[in-house]
Amino acid sequence: MGGNDGRGPCPFSTPDGCSVYDQRPATCRYYPLGMVSMKMKDMETKEDFFFLVKEDHCQGHCESKSQNVGDYRTEQQLEEYERINRGWVDILMKMASWKVLGGPGGKEPSLQTKKMFFTATTDVDGFRAFVLGSRFLEAYDVSPEAVELIKASDDALLQLAFDWMKNVLFNEPTIMLKEQVLKEAIARVRTDMGAA
Repeated sequence: MGGNDGRGPCPFSTPDGCSVYDQRPATCRYYPLGMVSMKMKDMETKEDFFFLVKEDHCQGHCESKSQNVGDYRTEQQLEEYERINRGWVDILMKMASWKVLGGPGGKEPSLQTKKMFFTATTDVDGFRAFVLGSRFLEAYDVSPEAVELIKASDDALLQLAFDWMKNVLFNEPTIMLKEQVLKEAIARVRTDMGAA
């Protein structure tokens, strides 16, 4: 996590413990519990699997307290984090499968797609400026109520980012192009292919 190679100690770890404990991310809240979220080919929904990560430096394994997964998740206040992180998990799991299967059509994501992913996932203000200041709202069918919400709510903007990325990366129908924009895109493809 820390250091030039990302393998050093956590930069928030101090001799007195975690310096951001109350605001620590879900990964830290889960540790030493690991979670895998997967959807098998014949399943309708994803299923979560949990496992214990045993590492010598984790002092929690030395304690006598015993908990089940549900109690541990409640104690760590993970529900809100999971609600937000679920979108990331879905996208990251699909992107990880690209390394094995290749992206849509067996292609690696383009540099432009990677930049879009970076902006949407790490730069809330930049993504909001992109959505509100570009042709995004002219192209995509986003209700006026939703536009007002994303102006003020980072959570709503993040959900829009998830939906947009799933649409762009995986062609999921999570956000729709406006009908006229779609018709124009189809006409351009037909023209490019030499069709009338």
